[in-house]
Amino acid sequence: MSKNKPTFYSFLSAIIFLFVLPFGLEATTFSNLDPISIPASGTEGIANPYPSIINVSGMNGAITDINVTINGLSHTFPDDIDILLVGPGGQKIILLSDAGGPGDVVNITMTFDDEAASSPLNGQFLVSGSFTPSNYTGNGGPIDVFPAPAPVGSYGSLLSIFDGIAPNGNWSLFVFDDEGQDVGRIANGWSLEIATAVAEPSTFVLLGAGLLGLAARKRKDKR
Repeated sequence: MSKNKPTFYSFLSAIIFLFVLPFGLEATTFSNLDPISIPASGTEGIANPYPSIINVSGMNGAITDINVTINGLSHTFPDDIDILLVGPGGQKIILLSDAGGPGDVVNITMTFDDEAASSPLNGQFLVSGSFTPSNYTGNGGPIDVFPAPAPVGSYGSLLSIFDGIAPNGNWSLFVFDDEGQDVGRIANGWSLEIATAVAEPSTFVLLGAGLLGLAARKRKDKR
């Protein structure tokens, strides 16, 4: 009884499966430019809308990085502001809570990024720039409580909590003013910058697939 010898065809098949597919990055920005009033009425309570929603669709792969930008924030006492982000899978993180001081802020833009070099300061003026998410103990006490329909805590502290999940679906931004006497707004809404890892065939895999096809054709022609 003869044994089957490895063929060029089977050798190419092995090559194709030996090479790991590399991953390319796909980055997209999604925005909701509608203004957010802080609070909805009076000087304390939930914002309007609550939540503000961005629907993410059409992205492939899993999240590798995410940044959040608040566009045009003004408030007469920013220490009152609590901001919660909830992803489509229910993951949740406080982007900003009880930061800043008593000084007014007017039309600043803040990007929250795990890789930012600094955090918003507590007790000092908020300014435009890129910052890490920051949750200070302040007007809301040691634990921030966001009224329903926001999910209850505990809440994450880094945007990397979203890494590895599928990005598509509704992302919700809950803004809450936890103390009276002052008001504000986010004039130009907010945005999400999402990067995902998408599998791409390497040059070796494509070459191997092409050679595999040629080998298969030659075998067919010999029959």
